[in-house]
Order: sequence, then structure tokens, then C-alpha cells
Amino acid sequence: MNKACLFSTILQNINEGIFALDMQYRIVYSNPQGARMCASSERSIAGRPAAQVFSLFDGKTLSNILKKKLLPGRCFDFKDAVFKAGGNNLIVDGSITALSAGGSAGHQPGGGYVIITRDVSEKKKLHAYLDYQVSHDTLTGLPNREGFVVRLDDLLDTVKRSGGVHSLMQINIDNFKRVTDESGRAGANAVLIQFAEMLKSLAGMKDIPARLSSDIFALLYNSGGSGEAAALSERIHETVKNYKFAYDGKIYPLTVSIGIVPITKKAAFAEGLLAEAERICAAAKKIGGDTTAAA
Repeated sequence: MNKACLFSTILQNINEGIFALDMQYRIVYSNPQGARMCASSERSIAGRPAAQVFSLFDGKTLSNILKKKLLPGRCFDFKDAVFKAGGNNLIVDGSITALSAGGSAGHQPGGGYVIITRDVSEKKKLHAYLDYQVSHDTLTGLPNREGFVVRLDDLLDTVKRSGGVHSLMQINIDNFKRVTDESGRAGANAVLIQFAEMLKSLAGMKDIPARLSSDIFALLYNSGGSGEAAALSERIHETVKNYKFAYDGKIYPLTVSIGIVPITKKAAFAEGLLAEAERICAAAKKIGGDTTAAA
């Protein structure tokens, strides 16, 4: 096999989409993978302006990569760019290279551009899925302890830089063991899902509810200070007592114990805040539950 034939075979079978453009950004060549990314054929896109065939935008700035000005011989690498063509919306990594006059191996004698794109959409989806699985509770869909700690640490950084009024609430379901004893794990899970939905309905748009462990929940209250948080805790108490938590025809009346901790610049780290909220919540639970204690 001669070199030209070998080079052609590689271009035909490579997983990256390859587009060769002239100085006017018309497509003079695309390999099969490039055409597939455009949901078209090599022949149908040949000779057309690239902007009529596909769009390529920086994923963060949304700037048009096709308008990138490059000196001959220079290359621009892009990552997590948005590639749109023929109904396809892909996330791609790749590069755009400005060819020198005379080109390479006799191609593009007047200069031009070569764009290489690698579809990473599925990889991104997998990473997003795995990140979600690691940071969220599989039963309720709420952030789990690990995911909640990350968000709490981020908020602490913001408070230390810019200030702000926020509170952390820990919410323990009182005597939840009764549900498990009477209805088993299936019944307990059903009630926990109902509780999570109730908590989400009470949380504000800026607030972040979470499930820390079995029957222990938390709420990152971003809608005001300790006074507003205390008012919300009263609404939680009232809603829980009036809510008909049910499984298999049986109603489970519940109450909760709540501990509230203000989030200030003095807090060192998220785990310390959680430990303080846990301590205060335990104090509320110790005096009989169905009450709120605050730092």
C-alpha cells in the first residue's frame, strides 16, 4: 500500500471528524466521520460554506470558533465545544489549524484551515451521571451528605468573601424506627420519599434540601437569617404533623426535631457546621422532639 492510499484509509476510518476548508471557509473535504457528525454525506456538504453546514461554539464563552482568527501555521485547541449540525447537538474536543500557503503534502496550496472534532458527548453524559450518583441519594434524589458538604463549603467560601445571611438546618424524623418495624424497609423507603418531596415543596428556590443518612435530612437555607429560618422550621413542624404519610393503606403520623445554625464567616469548614447542627438537633430531640433548637 503506498503512502497516499494509506493516508486516505486512515482518514476514512479515523474516529475524529476532519474538515478541510479553503480561505473562504468553504468545505473542500470531510472524512466519513465528519459527515456523520453533520448528519449528512461527504458529497452533499462539499463546496458549501462551513457555517451553513455546522456551528461550532466555545462551550463557556459561546464565541464562534469558526470566526477564530489564526496566523498561518497556528493551531487553536478547544474543549467541550458545542457542535450543531443537521439536528445533532454534540459536545466535542478538537482543534482548528490555519495552513500555511502551500499547505501540507500538496493540499490547500492557497492556505486554508483544518478542523478536527472528536465527539465526547457520551463521555460527558457518563461523567455527569457518575457525578450525580456520587453526590445524590439514590432513594430520594436529594443531595447526599457528600454532595451537600461540597455545596456547603462553596457557600462558606462565598460568605467569607462577600458576606451574606444564611442558615443550616438539620431535620431528624422522630421515632422513625416505628415505620420500619411496622412496614419493613419498603414502607420506610416509601415514607422517606414522601418526606423528601414534602421538604422540597417547603424549600425556597435558593434553598438546598438534602438527605444526610437514613432519617436525617438537612436544609441549606439561603433565603434569610435565623429569624426567617425559625419561621420556616415552624412551617415544617406544622406541615409534617398534618401530612398523611402513608404506605399500604396505613397512615403514619410523624414529627421532627430541628437544629438551626447560622452560617457566618467564623465557620471554619462544612463538617464543623454539620457537627454543630447535629448537636443542637440532638438537644431538641432529647427534650421530646417535635421542636426546634437554635445556636
